[in-house]
Amino acid sequence: MAAYCVRRGGGSQGAADTVADAIAIHASPGVTVAQDGALGCYIQAGAMLDLGGLRVWDLPGSYVDDVSLDHPRSGLQAEVLDLIKAETQAVPDGRFALLSRWGLPLAIRISPM
Repeated sequence: MAAYCVRRGGGSQGAADTVADAIAIHASPGVTVAQDGALGCYIQAGAMLDLGGLRVWDLPGSYVDDVSLDHPRSGLQAEVLDLIKAETQAVPDGRFALLSRWGLPLAIRISPM
């Protein structure tokens, strides 16, 4: 879907592939800029902050408060947990199954976000 949106917005096929690959790779443990590209690393870091609260302490509290007001998270946690559970059941040997075994659902549940 992301690749489709890039192409529909006038982006090249190469840009579409880059975006799609970065989204796909962001859920892989051990992502590195050298091996996987900066975009996938940035998406992973953003997801880890957004869902797990990782490194939220590195941001000014006023910034976190402003973002939370501008983008309410009502129901996000439950929806993401449902999606992770469904993906884990559909692909038991996949990345989200691995992340679930390593505690991702718990990290989301106890997140300060």
